[in-house]
Amino acid sequence: MKFIMSWLIVSTIFTIHVNGHDLEKTVFPKLSGPYLGQESPGKTAKIFAPSVISTELHDDASPAFNEDGTEVFFRIVFKSKGISYGKIFTSKLMDGLWSKPVIAPFCDKRMWGRVNFAPDGQRLYTSVNTAKGAGFDMDPVYVDLVDGRWEDAVVIKDLRTSNHEFGMFETRDSQVHWTSEDALDGSIKRHYTTQITGKGFSEIEEVYTFPEGAIIDCFAPDGSYAIFSKNVAPRDRDLFVSFREISGEWSDPVNLGPSVNSERFEKSAAISMDGKYLFFVSNRRGEQAQPRRLWDSELFTELQRIWRCDVYWVETTVIDDLKREYWAGNK
Repeated sequence: MKFIMSWLIVSTIFTIHVNGHDLEKTVFPKLSGPYLGQESPGKTAKIFAPSVISTELHDDASPAFNEDGTEVFFRIVFKSKGISYGKIFTSKLMDGLWSKPVIAPFCDKRMWGRVNFAPDGQRLYTSVNTAKGAGFDMDPVYVDLVDGRWEDAVVIKDLRTSNHEFGMFETRDSQVHWTSEDALDGSIKRHYTTQITGKGFSEIEEVYTFPEGAIIDCFAPDGSYAIFSKNVAPRDRDLFVSFREISGEWSDPVNLGPSVNSERFEKSAAISMDGKYLFFVSNRRGEQAQPRRLWDSELFTELQRIWRCDVYWVETTVIDDLKREYWAGNK
């Protein structure tokens, strides 16, 4: 269903003054249909769900929609009263309308990472800060859906290291992939994989296939390509695709091009479960960037300005086009 922008005008917005600070109170718009009722972006990346998913806050990860498109999870980083938060929010399609985002039921006071659905939709993967006190140590986590309810998060102890783990995702062949960032030098990135077994997880294996410093964000649902980001200049990080060759090896990286990348950072990519859309995060500038949010949370008080990103999306047909060009030139 086409996204109706008129609600930006008719939504009631008013301000109250509390303890010397202005808090915006809004009427959440009526959104219906797949992907929060957004109009398909085509082959040129567009900001996703402005004022709902993409806001003036630091929208630091791609949204994760379940397979039937009735539930979405997304992460926002913000600073309130001097404390930095990484929180996972969720919205559901109920009685034909999307609900106002609320904090996910398993998300507590700790710092949380990006979220990905397992292929069967019955498990979420994320990461959480498990360090005590003022420490910082992001570890891998899963959350299972049991009888329609998301249970408490479980730290995957077998996959913990002395570094920070993030960006976990599971493929259809039950492999789990993630990135590890050196705790002392954040510029050092490593990619790991393990296999889900009847007893839990197999031995961890480090993957050396992709360029040094790359962050592997996701694979195509059919496993035919991988999406990753890497630096191309000091303040410019682009998204790339590698195609799986007939031999099983991965092709050299192919830049996703100007319809996706900008002169700024692009990262945190995800393919929708139906394979139709590529989501990613960018701190590019423009008239649409950092739109003011149309929903509130009890945590959004005395907010302090930090770096900002928005979520963008584009049809995966841009990757199909690159795939055809690649194979045409490598026959």
